[in-house]
Order: sequence, then C-alpha cells, then structure tokens
Amino acid sequence: MCGSLVSVLLLSALPAVPAQAADDPTLAVTGPPVVAPRTAGPQPDSTYLDLGILATGLAEVHVSVTGEGVRTADPDRDYDTSTGQAFVEVWVGTDPGVHRVDITFTAPGVDPVVRSYDLWAPGGTPLPATGDLAGRWWVRYGEVGETGRQYFSDREVWFLDRTWSFVGVPRAGVPRRCAPDVAGCHRYRWDEQGTGYVEIGDRTIGLVTDQGVWLDLWDDGYGNSVPALFSQRLAPLSTGSRLNGRWHWYRGGGVANGHDLTALGLRLRRSGSYVLTRTRGTGPARATRGTYDVLSRGRIRLSGGNGRTFVPCADQSGHPTPRRCLVMEYRLHSWRGTVLQTGAR
Repeated sequence: MCGSLVSVLLLSALPAVPAQAADDPTLAVTGPPVVAPRTAGPQPDSTYLDLGILATGLAEVHVSVTGEGVRTADPDRDYDTSTGQAFVEVWVGTDPGVHRVDITFTAPGVDPVVRSYDLWAPGGTPLPATGDLAGRWWVRYGEVGETGRQYFSDREVWFLDRTWSFVGVPRAGVPRRCAPDVAGCHRYRWDEQGTGYVEIGDRTIGLVTDQGVWLDLWDDGYGNSVPALFSQRLAPLSTGSRLNGRWHWYRGGGVANGHDLTALGLRLRRSGSYVLTRTRGTGPARATRGTYDVLSRGRIRLSGGNGRTFVPCADQSGHPTPRRCLVMEYRLHSWRGTVLQTGAR
C-alpha cells in the first residue's frame, strides 16, 4: 500500500507535457534519397535536386543553398506555402572533387530543416584508393516500362582488377586488359575505409554498399543523371558449359517504329543447339537456328561466328545463376547489349 502511494505521489509531481496545438505550424521536406554523390559541372545549372515542402500554418518558407565549392544562381528564395505544399527545384554546380551542398528550409515558429547532398565533378583531389573491387561485375536490373512489362538496363560496370574498370557492354567478352585508349576503360579508386565512394575515372562516382553499387549513370529522361543502384551481380560460365532454358528481352516503353527491335528471345539446349528469335516493330518473329559454344572470358559463339559477350547473372556470393538472367551483347536500337530475363516467351 505504501509503495503504491509513493508511485501516485511521484507521478502527480511530474510536470504536464503540453499537447501540440492543432494550429501550431509544421514544416517537413521530401526529396531524393541520400546515396551516391550527384555528378555536376562548374556551371550553376549543371544538375538539379527535386524537393518538396509540406507545411501547415505557414504562408511562406525560405530556402537557402550553401556549400563550399558549390555554385548556384539562386542561393536564396521564398516559396508560397499557403496551400500546404510547394515544389522546389534546386539547380547547382560544383568545383572539381566532392563537395557538400546544404539546402536549408526556415520559417517563423518552426525548427529549420536541412537536406544535404554530395556533389562531384571530375578533377580535384583523387579519392583514397583503399579498396579492391576486382572481379565484381554489376548490372542495373528490373526496371518497369510504360507498358507494365519489365525491362533491363544496358548499363553494366565491370571491375577488372585493382586499377581498371569497364563501363558498358564489351563487344567480345570481358576485356583481358584495359588501357586509357580503350573505349569503356576507366581507372577507378575505391575509398573502402572512408566514405565508401568509388570514383570511375572522369566518368562518374558511386557508392559501394552491401546491395551493390550506386552509380550516377542513369538518365532521368531529361538529360539529368541521377544515382541508380546496380544490384545484380554477374559471373562468367566455365568454358564448354551447356545450358537448358529460355531467355527473352522486350522493349519496356513506348511504341517502336518498324525498324526497332522490340523483342529478342534465346533458347539454349544441353545438346548444344540454339534458337534466336527477333521481332522488329509489330512484325512477325524471325528465328535463327544453329549450335553454340561457351568460351572463356564471358563469351558465347553462335554457329561458328565470332564470340560475343555472354555472362549470366550471379548470386550475391558471385556464383553464376543463369536461370535468373544473363547479359548478352546484341545490337538493339540505340544501344548495344541487353539483359535477357529467364522464362518462356
């Protein structure tokens, strides 16, 4: 009984916590996730960040853009939030190297909200090279097009050794060696022990995570690159391997003209035979048949022709899992190379 009385007295002595009044102003900000740095140039309108203001009880919110080495033509601006929301498009540029931009939202009666992003431009102080990505290959996997069908990126990144990487789809298997004069080859530096960023020559910068590598190689459709996660690993098959299955690719969005390839199918059998089907525009599928050989360095040879790049997807430990998907060099419409998804077609 005595203990219960003490508890009641202690609770009654605590000060009451005032509830937030319904008309108290609030401020929240939405924006892109903070992942790899954005690639930018020296011009103050090199790239942009889309953010949104959600506010109650605020007629106006002030937005300021600051950062050492960061350039913007509109460092301070007021946004009308009387409707409860406003859209903010912040255009920025940066000096060479990695620089942080801070975007601060302020209004009377509320705490400031700060969104920070790293920007990168070629040049400047190189990243510390403390890590090795040799043998790790990734592709961006699993986009959904306007038709609702799934399609896949033609962008791959291949880390060949401790120094060199290859961006894109090589024409005849994984390169034996890289050099500055080889198209697609770039020296890379991975700051494994620091930021986790990986700098790929003067091409792009990314962030290595447990899920894959974020790279600023993805075009948002308006000429602006945005970081995208390349999460699907790749690994070569052993020379002489045989597969049994079907894989296909189809155009993900929009209506193609009569010359564009809209679908590609591949049937492989353990006997060593293949069927390759192609559809252009809305025309009928055309098939080519023959034999195949899996070669070294991630290549396949169809009916005695030259070896073309052919690399299955892999699990997170790096073991080939061709039943999931595979990368094959093939001239589509505006690019070379594609990812084929497993399944009947």
